[in-house]
Amino acid sequence: MIKESDLKNKPLYIGNSLTDYIVEDIIYSTEDFKLLGMKINSIKHKSQKPLVIPFKKIKSLTMDGIAIDSYKDIIFYDQIPEIEKSIKNHTQIVGIDVYSNNQHLVGTIVDSVIDNKNGRIKGFLMSEGVLTDLMDGYCLIPSNSIFEIIDGPLTLNQSLENIITDRQGGLKKLLGIDLY
Repeated sequence: MIKESDLKNKPLYIGNSLTDYIVEDIIYSTEDFKLLGMKINSIKHKSQKPLVIPFKKIKSLTMDGIAIDSYKDIIFYDQIPEIEKSIKNHTQIVGIDVYSNNQHLVGTIVDSVIDNKNGRIKGFLMSEGVLTDLMDGYCLIPSNSIFEIIDGPLTLNQSLENIITDRQGGLKKLLGIDLY
């Protein structure tokens, strides 16, 4: 598993050789929550149209960078309709608000967790506010708990208490405090 934020600005390798490309953004489908590819940029020169690497061409996806076999794996965004649609619609999940199934604001998505083997988005890290984040850490919402995304807000298909997995951080964990 790897977080979306851990992939941005990572270098691109062709085989074992470092290139002058870095990952600019993650491209994913909000319909079935899968990674479609990576939008890349050259450090040295600018392309007229956005360049992407389709997920199926990625050989390795790690904290050190992204690896592909050949420069031929780098394509223009409009060569794959699903990627073109995602880029033109500015499909982003990080930063959108999360609402409960009864339309109450419960938090904001701050990151996504991606299975680096199959490209599926496993879940989303949600902030419930600074104090809760500080004490408990972010909560993880599994992607199968999402009901729909309509022009921005994300709506859960069940009550928040039923879907939140254990928080993995915060001061309580760091200090070994159990207040409940």
